[in-house]
Amino acid sequence: MKKELRKKAIEERSKISEEYRYIKSLLIIEKILTLIDSLGKKNIAVYLSMKEEVDLDNLIKLLIRNHYKVMAPRMNKDVLDFYYINDLDNLEIDNKYKIREPIINKDNKISINCADIVLCPGLLFDYERNRLGYGKGYYDKALKDYKGIKIGVCFDIQLINNLEIDDNDVRMDYVITETKVLN
Repeated sequence: MKKELRKKAIEERSKISEEYRYIKSLLIIEKILTLIDSLGKKNIAVYLSMKEEVDLDNLIKLLIRNHYKVMAPRMNKDVLDFYYINDLDNLEIDNKYKIREPIINKDNKISINCADIVLCPGLLFDYERNRLGYGKGYYDKALKDYKGIKIGVCFDIQLINNLEIDDNDVRMDYVITETKVLN
């Protein structure tokens, strides 16, 4: 069931035009900023978007410029490690998924539990804030014991009524789209 949902979600999301993605990403960023501001949080874990995901680059630049502590994930075998980033120029593509990741140095690795908020990508979310990822469990493993605020980020077309969930799946505290903030 999940495999078929993933396939269909990837298919549907691939139909999104660059213009749509850019405009809707800006609307989503505005909602994320409003929520972060209302929560008064300063340590934010972001994701570095792939081509068809909500693009957070403008959000990341703004957070860094406004002195937030920003961290991003890097794949380490089958887990995500998090690293502080201070600009988008100190990234590299060094993984099989062709995802931008922070360049490792001894001073920038950080525990995910130091983040007040983690922004999570996903293929699909439902109205109960459940998330369907890409199937490798990276975020579910990283967030299993995380006590901070988890925010799923997606376009409206990625929101469905009910997702089948497993014991390993981690529910988001919020899901933000271009038109909704679910909590």
